[in-house]
Amino acid sequence: MEEIKTQLEEIFEAKTSELKEDVRAEIAADVEKMLEKEREKREKKLGAYHPDAEDENEAKMLRIRKALKEVANGNKKVNKDFPNVSKKNLTTSEPDEIVDTEISFEILNVIEEYGVARELFRNHQLTKNKYRANELDADISVAWVDEGEDIDASTFSVTENVLELEKLAALAIMSNELLEDSEINIENFLMERVGELFAKEEDEVFLAGDSNETGVPVDGLLYVDSVEEYQMETGEDSVTDMDADDLLFMQEELPSTSRDAGVYVMSFSVFNHVRTLKDNDDRYIYQHIADEGPDTIWGKPVVVAEGMPEKDDVDPEESFLLFGDFDRGAVLGYKGGIRVDSAMSGYVKDSGNSDVRLFQSDRQAIRFIERVGYVHVLEDTIVRLKTGATS
Repeated sequence: MEEIKTQLEEIFEAKTSELKEDVRAEIAADVEKMLEKEREKREKKLGAYHPDAEDENEAKMLRIRKALKEVANGNKKVNKDFPNVSKKNLTTSEPDEIVDTEISFEILNVIEEYGVARELFRNHQLTKNKYRANELDADISVAWVDEGEDIDASTFSVTENVLELEKLAALAIMSNELLEDSEINIENFLMERVGELFAKEEDEVFLAGDSNETGVPVDGLLYVDSVEEYQMETGEDSVTDMDADDLLFMQEELPSTSRDAGVYVMSFSVFNHVRTLKDNDDRYIYQHIADEGPDTIWGKPVVVAEGMPEKDDVDPEESFLLFGDFDRGAVLGYKGGIRVDSAMSGYVKDSGNSDVRLFQSDRQAIRFIERVGYVHVLEDTIVRLKTGATS
């Protein structure tokens, strides 16, 4: 009996040991899989040079070229091997034009990353070419009156501010060899570059545009009549004459609700001058708060925008700096995404105004079009700083 018991214990111990080894092996395998995934995640490089990105983009370019050839040959049906393009994405004006919605999405991402106007303004996607915003024009007056005394009447009215979409466009001509043989991903580079230029153009017009200049469709916030204005003293006719009090006193042009959410917007050269300004207690008004929040001027966030005037380009009696609640005061509207068309035949004017025969010279033309606009919708939300007159 004792011998049988001993044999059973030995068998049980052996089976338990085998089970433990199996469990250990499974756990070790699972841990190794997790570590391998983590290593892949850490080692993976973003951008066009990563093998996955190269394979994906090469496949996409092959699909695009294949579809372009199909359409250029008169086949207007969508090829079954070209799943990223649907019939509604094909233009109907020319048989050799095609739209890739994936490109449109990527460019919009770039614009939102680089555009100060898109970051600060309230964004609306429109279904029509206009956006109408109602603003209080004449308010009700309230007053204490004695018994039997007439109450003064007040007229209440609302005005309408209209945002009209404008067209922003770019046309790039390139050889097929550049697309096929380049070691870098030309498509990704082109998308990023166009996105940056669109964003810069939006900032230059919506923040600092002067419609009296050729090619500028609307007045930006530095010129539109409805924005409040604070002007420096006579004789302070350049940006370098600005002092700390100017930046503080311009806030007084706005009510507390706009001041509380206020943000300063200026060019980098103006910002560099502001960083040297001190208050009456010899303390810098600019504060850099590392990793704890945005940089501030007089306790208010500051944003540097390339589209704002540079310090040495500002003349006497000219606006150059903004402060206010841009989210409440300005609306940026756009209709759909950015349309991207590609043509392989026909004539295109180059930058020298010469005709380029696309098919004959084995080149492609890629056109980018965006419909976008802005409007200042609410007074007492934004104020601009203006240099003084020459003494």
